[in-house]
Amino acid sequence: MSPLPRLSLFGALRRRRNGSKTSAPPMNIPSTSTPSASTPVSGTPSAQPSFASLRVTNTYPSVCLHCPKRVANEAARSLHVQNSALCRKAEETAFKEAMARRAQARADGEELDLHREGRACIQQAPTVSDRARKRVRTDDAPRHTPTANPPPVPVPDVTVSQSPNDRDASGVYAPASAQLAHPETQPQSQPSNTNVPSSPQSSRGWTDPATGYFIEPFPDPSAGEPISDDVLPPIDVEAYMRASGELGQPSHFEMAELLLTSGMSNKDKNRHLKSVLYRGHVPWNNSDKLFDDIDRLRHGPTWHIFDINVPHDTNPRVQYIVMRDIEHVVRDIMAHPGFKDDMVYAPIKIWTSPEKKERVYGDMWTADWWWKMQIRLRQKFGPATLVPLIIATDQTKLSTMCGGQKAYPVYVTVGNIGKDGRRKPSQRATVLLGYLPVDAFEDIEDDNERRRMKADLIHRSMETMLRPLQQAAETGIEMWCADGRLRRVYPMVAAYIADWPEQNLMACTSEGSCPVCVTKQKGRGDLNQETTMRDRDETLRAIRAYFDYKSKLELGELRLKPVWPWWASLPNTNFSTCLTPDLLHQLYQGIFKSHLVRWIQYLVGIKKLDSRFIATTQAAGMTHFGKGISRVQQWTGRESKEMLKQFLPLVVGDLEPELATLVTSAVEFIYRAHGSTMTDTDIRELDETLETFHRLKDLMVKKKFYGSSAHFDRIPKIHMLKHYSHSIRQLGTPDGYSTEAPEHLHIEYAKDPWRASNKVRPLPQMITYIQRMEAVRIHRSMMNQWLVLNGKLPALRPNVEDGCEVEDGREATTDEYEDEETAEVVRRIESTVRSTAGVTQSSGGVAGSGKGARKVKGIRGVGVAGGEVSGLKSAAEADTYYPEPRRQMAKNPTRPNLRVKDVIDDYGASDLKSAVADFLNRRFEVPRYNAILSENHRINVWHRLYLHHPTPPFAPLDPPRRDVVRASPTSLDPAGRTRKAGVWDVAMYLEKPNRIRECYLIPHLPPRLRPFHFSSPTRLPLEQVRPLADLSYLGSSVNDTEKRGIHRYRAGRVRAFFTLPHGLSRYYPGQLAYVEVFLPFNAGSSPTHGLHSTSWDLTSNGARRTLVLPVTDIVFSCHLSPKFHLLPRDLKLSAQTDLYAISQHFWFNQYYSHYMYQLLRHWRREPRPTLWDRLRPYTQSSLV
Repeated sequence: MSPLPRLSLFGALRRRRNGSKTSAPPMNIPSTSTPSASTPVSGTPSAQPSFASLRVTNTYPSVCLHCPKRVANEAARSLHVQNSALCRKAEETAFKEAMARRAQARADGEELDLHREGRACIQQAPTVSDRARKRVRTDDAPRHTPTANPPPVPVPDVTVSQSPNDRDASGVYAPASAQLAHPETQPQSQPSNTNVPSSPQSSRGWTDPATGYFIEPFPDPSAGEPISDDVLPPIDVEAYMRASGELGQPSHFEMAELLLTSGMSNKDKNRHLKSVLYRGHVPWNNSDKLFDDIDRLRHGPTWHIFDINVPHDTNPRVQYIVMRDIEHVVRDIMAHPGFKDDMVYAPIKIWTSPEKKERVYGDMWTADWWWKMQIRLRQKFGPATLVPLIIATDQTKLSTMCGGQKAYPVYVTVGNIGKDGRRKPSQRATVLLGYLPVDAFEDIEDDNERRRMKADLIHRSMETMLRPLQQAAETGIEMWCADGRLRRVYPMVAAYIADWPEQNLMACTSEGSCPVCVTKQKGRGDLNQETTMRDRDETLRAIRAYFDYKSKLELGELRLKPVWPWWASLPNTNFSTCLTPDLLHQLYQGIFKSHLVRWIQYLVGIKKLDSRFIATTQAAGMTHFGKGISRVQQWTGRESKEMLKQFLPLVVGDLEPELATLVTSAVEFIYRAHGSTMTDTDIRELDETLETFHRLKDLMVKKKFYGSSAHFDRIPKIHMLKHYSHSIRQLGTPDGYSTEAPEHLHIEYAKDPWRASNKVRPLPQMITYIQRMEAVRIHRSMMNQWLVLNGKLPALRPNVEDGCEVEDGREATTDEYEDEETAEVVRRIESTVRSTAGVTQSSGGVAGSGKGARKVKGIRGVGVAGGEVSGLKSAAEADTYYPEPRRQMAKNPTRPNLRVKDVIDDYGASDLKSAVADFLNRRFEVPRYNAILSENHRINVWHRLYLHHPTPPFAPLDPPRRDVVRASPTSLDPAGRTRKAGVWDVAMYLEKPNRIRECYLIPHLPPRLRPFHFSSPTRLPLEQVRPLADLSYLGSSVNDTEKRGIHRYRAGRVRAFFTLPHGLSRYYPGQLAYVEVFLPFNAGSSPTHGLHSTSWDLTSNGARRTLVLPVTDIVFSCHLSPKFHLLPRDLKLSAQTDLYAISQHFWFNQYYSHYMYQLLRHWRREPRPTLWDRLRPYTQSSLV
């Protein structure tokens, strides 16, 4: 690969050691500035530290307006136009058109700007000059594509605000004394909100019809509003494609995209381009020519490189940072048209009712920080749009080999975009800002000095990257936004995502303390210890006192390090408030992996715990650990999540009640903290769960696992749990700030670019690779728009379903479980009209849900798919939700025309014939002599049922859920060996469906429906025949009082999905399921661990009871875990042990998925029915 930036770092370092000035060679990256700056970084004591001036030459090339050619400057562009006949003719034509427009403008008395604008990034909005605050209405928007060059990148002034003499005698970088007292860097006192009404009844707001939440907008209606009536015109796709040269042809770009994204080396690219298949079909004969055309395409913000001098008496060195201008990065994100429907510009408050007694927290704009900061901006600047910046850093290894290179990327996103979009890498809402320098300082012998130099280098680099925010947060920046409107935005650092070591590094605190509050290590593990939140002024005063007077007293009291923080110069930034909970490292990899697993291995035994993970029952979407968990080599966050799903039911039977409660409280805290929305009640329950954990954690001391309670003081992750509730109220729920997001981005911005380099000085080559991939993605987006406009591609939906997420935060691929046999889905197997609890709903659970469902405008993240509902609900049922998924099966059966005898033998459906007869007799009163199923009958069999659950109304920010129910036999290879073990999942079905079903009216009807005779099978909703027909044969009586919560359903192990043979399909032509039935769940959950239990439903002779039911009765999949403590002690467990055949008693695993966990919590909050609710059906029936 030919790297874009060409650097000679070894030469610069050699010249620096020789005492000469260092300069970096010019980069072949567009730029407009030629800065001369130096950055002093901490070093050893030096009386006269050297501050060599570094010259970095960056050039922005000019682009011909009529062809893709790029030249050095405007003079070269003019020469090119004169020498090119086509460009000269186009220039003359453009000049004549401009003169004609000028003459017309003068005749109309208007002014016309004829300045031609250069090319910019495809996402970059045009720069807007300062203008009056009044709105200017434009009736005729310009038709040309706005392609203004971005303004010159502000040169990061890597010299600090003080003179070199401000460095103390020890060579430590110290800020100027006046900097701390500067009013712009001081956090303002919380102003009183005089515009907030004192009475809830008099406040503004509205009720969201989809969720029932009350939305309170910000009191100032100008918050987040545009400052002009100008509307950014759409991009001229036709002009862009014409200017793209050879890559403007779809066939050429298709081949170029394939070569660049396939991961092959440059040598292999050349082999392809020179092969017979490519020769004559593409305009490039080698990869260099291809790269030249790719480099001419528009790409993201420009990259810049800056050298940083690291002075030291004996070992001075030169480090460098590679970065983008953060202002340009924010412009790109805010102007991205793909975020038009996801962008929020002003804060709101969400309440559960108009009385405003209970808040609802979700995204950042629903929390307190944005609301309070918007008040400050209104008092200081008037109408303003706040852009909360979310910064994430995470150092990663580029190679697993010993001594492998490291990268330290810095990512940035904005809180105006919802968290569900930010955590999807494909949405490009989180962007790479730059790379911090990585230096181990191994040549520094003193450990304290080495740690201080590392920290100081990172802080000075971060200060350089974020320096443009100092001015932007005070004066604002005019930016075009995703909706095409112009706003004055104020970017401010709102949240910082990092793991525990980096949190302390950036907060300048010791790891024995806490970066959020002021606490000592002694007593840190006690929940009742009183702590105070860190204050920005107090922290900066303590560090200033050290630099001014060498006083370590305040540093010691606050547990601080002698490093001036990068956030000291940013206004309105209290870094302790910016730190967010870390679900990955603090909960999954911390509390669970490092502590809970070790506790249970100590209490139960390592081998016993491994054997239970090996032999436990399986379910779709849940990882099976066939070798146990103690032998897991790569224990990542995904493994921890999969283990946690099945962890509690495996061990609670062997634990004492108090120990079971201790373990349950830890698991409950992890699952509660993962919620996408939280009310004040949820936060209070989260704190109560944490109190239970702290109250019982000393049991591990009694069990001799820890020597004393003081050991908990050395576990910082336990202490950090107490800050979760405060962070949720300030910044929103923790799932929007998980460190999983930057770890996923490492693949795209660190690992893949490093593999594409030659591993020698890889960073410049990585930048080139990233820039080219950005250009390909942007061009692909423009190409798709152009193809749609020309009718060569179907219209693309802005929000496609591949945005759904699976449990570990990864984006779902085309199908997480699907293989080729079930790829084609054609119809929905469900009733046309359903009624649950007296409420008529369309199929999908929530009225109007599913594809094309309406979302409430203006409160994205709160409103969910909804529509009109009708019918009466009792008080006990008013807020109760019962899922009604959209069901799908493959178009073609997996095994068509299979003999019933083979189904009985292969699928274990031993009682299939009698179960079918019972189903037809019970549902349709078909006499048994007409419902005989022969072993020679042939039926169609399916192996999977898909259940698509919409977002539930009680968790409107959760992603849609898709369940899979499998029923497939063991497959053998030609040699008779087992190729794939059989799997039969457990599903939940309605025990007594109390709803209006659709009935298949056929020529041979039950006697009571014989007057309605049709010559061909016809479907008719039963409400049309109810006056003349008895509906009791459909199941329970319509007036029966239904069970509530989980007791509405029963579990059944699905053995086969099938349809009736031709002779019987006239009674029911839809798909059926043959299941082995479990007993109803116990009346209440366990008081110690909250799990429900069930057992096999056996007949009088000890056989399992079976049932045939329509697949429309199946609601969701589930996981039943055996009660291992009730199994025979001499039973040897292995992966081949079928515990469904051995065990009789099972736990209902509510932690199988977050969807199931939230649903159980929702049902448990359901109010108990009153006497009137129980008597209402009988009262209504007596009035009929």
